[in-house]
Amino acid sequence: MGEMCGIKIEFVGEELDQDQDDYDTLLQLVNMASNTPLGDDVGCKVDDVLMALGRRNQPEQRRELFEQVNRIVACTIRLTTPEYCYRGHLLNDASISNDGQELFYRLNSNLAQAYANFPSSFLSASGR
Repeated sequence: MGEMCGIKIEFVGEELDQDQDDYDTLLQLVNMASNTPLGDDVGCKVDDVLMALGRRNQPEQRRELFEQVNRIVACTIRLTTPEYCYRGHLLNDASISNDGQELFYRLNSNLAQAYANFPSSFLSASGR
C-alpha cells in the first residue's frame, strides 16, 4: 500500500475493493466510533451508515454495505518497521442484527495511532 513515517503498510489476505467504496466505509466506521473508547463495541443503525455514505436505504445498498464490512473484517494489515512486523485486522469483528437494522463492530485498539490520523472521509467535494 505504501509507507508513512518509516512504517511500511501492506494489506494481506482479503483485499479491499479498489473502487474506493470499501475505504469510504472503513473511514465512516472509524468516524462513527470517534466517541467510543477503542476496543469497545460501537453500535449504530445501518440506515445511519448508509446515509452518512450518501447511499440509499435499499436492499442492494444494504447488501453492498454488509459485504464491505465483511471484507474490512477479513482484511489483514501488516505494518513493518526496522524493529518489528505487526499483523492485525482493521476491525476486530462485526455483527449485524438478524433484522439487518443494526451494526455492531470493534476497531482494533492496536491501531489507535493510525485511527487518530485518519481523515474523516475520502469522499470528494462533489459528494461522490
